Amino acid sequence: SDNSKAAPIVTLRARPLGPKCPFGKDIEISLRPGGCVSLVGNSGMGKTTLATVLAGLPAHQQVLKKLEIDVECDWDSSIPLQERCGVLFQQTTLLDELTVAGNLLVDLKLNKDKFENKEDRDRKIKQLLDTVGLDYNRDAGKRPTELSGGMGRRASLALQLAQHKRVIVLDEPFTGLDYEAAVSVAKELVHLRQSQQTALLLISHEPHLSKIVMDPELTSDNIIIEMQPPIKLMNGHSANKPTKPSLFGTTF
Repeated sequence: SDNSKAAPIVTLRARPLGPKCPFGKDIEISLRPGGCVSLVGNSGMGKTTLATVLAGLPAHQQVLKKLEIDVECDWDSSIPLQERCGVLFQQTTLLDELTVAGNLLVDLKLNKDKFENKEDRDRKIKQLLDTVGLDYNRDAGKRPTELSGGMGRRASLALQLAQHKRVIVLDEPFTGLDYEAAVSVAKELVHLRQSQQTALLLISHEPHLSKIVMDPELTSDNIIIEMQPPIKLMNGHSANKPTKPSLFGTTF
């Protein structure tokens, strides 16, 4: 598909305001239907901070002030607030007391989806599970504690689809998964781009998996943005801060 000429779902612009800013140049991120923007750069560059702003998570204004970053985030005004951006957390976002199907039903009802009957409801849940590579008969009745890491990550993606999220933030989405499960999740993300036109903001230190998500057949929809430190840090040790865990995996 070629959505390079489609209007952006959202455009985020960030610029340094002072010496505490971890990156040196203005950044512009535009996400179009089915597109994928990969943010790359050393840890501590501000990738997760920008992703937090895009996701609309709380308390980011204090962080922006501290890091001396100015950010504007312009969404397509026709997209309802609740449908704009979701996050694939490193832990599952499923309620332990409910089955996978029960979790999806909660989100569908919150999104005011209407069902003619029980069969119609179950058909919708099956469609969501099929989309993320889970089996309705095998997996719908499982509790979150019965899911493997890869299955939990897929079920969490299904929750985002149940909420009709147009953009999904993926901050180190393959952390904690074995290689086979990680590749499987990466391929499901490609499928979401193609079948649902979901746009992705990807942050990953595993380039071989990022390469799968940024399927070469979807070249026109793939953008890599490399975040660079300020010039004065180029030859200093502070430009290569040690890897830190994702904020999405620890704070929220």
